[in-house]
Amino acid sequence: MICGMGGPRTMGVALRRLACTVAVLSNGVTGLSNGAALTPPLGFSNWNMWQNNINSSLFIDVATFMKDSGFLDAGYTYITLGGIGYANNSGPGGNITRDAHGVLQVDPVKFPGGNAGMKDLTSKIRAMGFKWGSYTESGTTGCDGAARSSEGYEALDAELFFDEWQSEYLMIDGCGVKPRPPPDGPAPGTPGGQARWEMTRWTNLSLDYKRRANKTVLIHDCHNGCGSTFAGPTLEAVPCSASDPAQIWALDLSGGSSGMVDARFGFCVGCGSDTSAGPVTGSCANDAMQFANGTGYGLGMQACIVPCSNNTQGLAGCSGNGLPAGLGKGQQTFNYTKETGLISRTASGECLAKISAGPQVGVMGAAQCAKGSGNGWDAVPVAGGVHLQWRAEPSLCLSSAGAAVPSNIDPWCIENNNMWRSNTDVLQVWTRTMIEIESMAMQGPISRPGAWSFPDCSELGTAGLFSYTWEESKSILALFAVTSSPIILGNDPRPGRMQPRLVDLYLNPDMLAVNQQYSTAAKHAGGRLWSGPGGQEVWAKPLASPAGGAAIVVFNRGGTVIGVVPAGAPPLPAHCSDPHSASGPCLGCFLDGGQPWTSPCDDNTTASTGEQHITADFSLLPRSWLGLSDADEASALNNDAVVSCEVFDVFATAKSGKALGRFSGGWGALIPPHGSRFLRLSQCTATPRTPQEFYV
Repeated sequence: MICGMGGPRTMGVALRRLACTVAVLSNGVTGLSNGAALTPPLGFSNWNMWQNNINSSLFIDVATFMKDSGFLDAGYTYITLGGIGYANNSGPGGNITRDAHGVLQVDPVKFPGGNAGMKDLTSKIRAMGFKWGSYTESGTTGCDGAARSSEGYEALDAELFFDEWQSEYLMIDGCGVKPRPPPDGPAPGTPGGQARWEMTRWTNLSLDYKRRANKTVLIHDCHNGCGSTFAGPTLEAVPCSASDPAQIWALDLSGGSSGMVDARFGFCVGCGSDTSAGPVTGSCANDAMQFANGTGYGLGMQACIVPCSNNTQGLAGCSGNGLPAGLGKGQQTFNYTKETGLISRTASGECLAKISAGPQVGVMGAAQCAKGSGNGWDAVPVAGGVHLQWRAEPSLCLSSAGAAVPSNIDPWCIENNNMWRSNTDVLQVWTRTMIEIESMAMQGPISRPGAWSFPDCSELGTAGLFSYTWEESKSILALFAVTSSPIILGNDPRPGRMQPRLVDLYLNPDMLAVNQQYSTAAKHAGGRLWSGPGGQEVWAKPLASPAGGAAIVVFNRGGTVIGVVPAGAPPLPAHCSDPHSASGPCLGCFLDGGQPWTSPCDDNTTASTGEQHITADFSLLPRSWLGLSDADEASALNNDAVVSCEVFDVFATAKSGKALGRFSGGWGALIPPHGSRFLRLSQCTATPRTPQEFYV
């Protein structure tokens, strides 16, 4: 078996497209040329754990622990402010204090001495060997509504951050941006609008500081017009064929809410993005700000096919059972209304519609979804499910095998930012974290030295409702590493607050070696290589060292995970012991947020369900990643040759990896629900296949 689906000759069309196509785009665009973030940044930010409840002592305690426990030596060099809570009179309805000259004033209670106290704190942090990072909001109001944020005060705030505090990292959040006429804003119709104008202003101010003081500032763009696309084939209206599995759908004909499921492979209908025809409109996710300011990037309105979790449960396999995967419940849940034949996103009013004269199917606004509209679909029963015939032209049926969503390489994002948020804010909940991970699936051709896509801070070890288990924690960090994501701690790294095994996992030198390198030959920072039914996935990244090597994560997104309740933690809810409860599945752990040392909890292997045998086929990796020739790759994909590699288990223990030996054809194992195996491949060769050789 290969990836649980049979060899390449028998793999389905949609799966083959996902498995055998890895975009490698050499577009001549380089990252922001300021000398910062030549490797994915590593460090700490307070926001996810404390929001604005911060003070000087907190940062000293964090820096002390990170230095003493080895984080600094391992490369976690940034200690950064998150949120505007350092400013005096910030907060909901506040009016940030500025002096008569417009200089922002620091809260003297949180940071004794006010501005002078903050300068003293940043000096102490730098003296310990770290780099200090500041935070600002590019609009006239902050994310919490406080007035007198940075818009209009950029030059003054830059002097404070750079000259006074000597910040070497600046996060610019995209809240409260208001259009302003030139010279304080862009000309009408400028792509990106005021948000990009503000970001460009900050980038130029940091470059002015570099020229003046010969010091580099890492620029972190948070929601100012850069986002990500999602992987997967799109939907098409094609000539009906009863023998085409891509046209067979399983859906609830009662009109109830259900994810639309590709009946053969279990893929779900979701929303991706495609800005090739200009800025997208509407919203297919919680990303309204980006659409409002006219940037047209982030999540869009293109209908596509994405992997589901737990899709062995038939119609409930996409979002109906409360187990969203990939894009999340809001983007995968569609209603099929039998009376009108409309397929619309739940509570959105938008529907699937054929776009103009072409075969493409998109998610259209409510105006196109009226009863009796030509955008309707008629469900015709066929073996294994239904065909959805186009009402306006019944010879056409909905197919899940459309062209793949392209990677959206935006030169402005790459050339003006050292890192940018790829999606919305993360939470310490598996399903929400998978949305962030999904946003990295196609960032491989985009991320590069000096410019990295960032799914948000790492929440491992953050206690609370639905906290991660140990297997989930390893999977999340492995996926961060294999996508070259910056790793910014968002937990509580103070003495006695992090489990020793979690410290070891973050400091694992083999994990960091994968995360920190970039193959200039392959020009790819890693992403998802293959998706199969039941949440089976393989992610991969080419490596610069060893030459001809690659890292892979064999990942089981599916199943249901229940954690072991540690001593002193709250008990699991009563419905967790009742598999038929109407309350839905019991996920992860229920931990006391004041006891971070209890997170992550262990996995209850007896109560958890969904273990799968998944095999990663070596021939699916591009030949250049493994040091093979074009002929070797063609032979491997045609099943005429066997690719053999040395395999190294990166997370053999939390602290370090170990060699597993040489494997031919692929590597497979039983993977627990939400679990993974993080491997490094090297010394790969391709040899002719004998009749007796088959995939593992």
